[in-house]
Amino acid sequence: MNTELKNAVLATDLKAQYDACAKKLLGYKDILVRILIEAVEEFRRMSPDEVKLLIEDDVHIGKIPIDPGLTNVVVGVDEDGKEIIGMNTVNEEEKLDILKNEYHIPMEKSIKEDVKVMCNLSEGIEERGIIKGREEGRTELLKQQVQKKLAKGQSIEVIAEDLVEDVEVIQAIVDEIQTEK
Repeated sequence: MNTELKNAVLATDLKAQYDACAKKLLGYKDILVRILIEAVEEFRRMSPDEVKLLIEDDVHIGKIPIDPGLTNVVVGVDEDGKEIIGMNTVNEEEKLDILKNEYHIPMEKSIKEDVKVMCNLSEGIEERGIIKGREEGRTELLKQQVQKKLAKGQSIEVIAEDLVEDVEVIQAIVDEIQTEK
């Protein structure tokens, strides 16, 4: 399997695992209770225990398909009008602390384990993104260097030698540049 296809499959698998773990975490009643209290007007005046009694035992998250494109994308704001951002800049312990102390979600062993899995998956996704970004950056830099050298009238062979690349690599870049014109 070629490297690009392999990386795409691995990245998709990581994203799918992350998505499954996020859905599992959202299925915990204690987490659902907080979401309902904060997001649904009808639950705002209820206590977490009252709301918890209203949630069925068999929570269906990610099990019942919806029509594509019918998702809710909402950017929230807090009481001070500041945009609510994700917790992607804090570590596992800080995330657990936020869930426990700010949202008063009891820290069951299963929740802790799922948060740990999500943190590990998100780190893997981030690392792959960094690697991909660096590769794209190197490719773009090489392309810019080739364009500059072509503009100076240098031959493909001279450019390849100057940039310590195979002639075939430089030729492919030249072909790409020409198709963009």
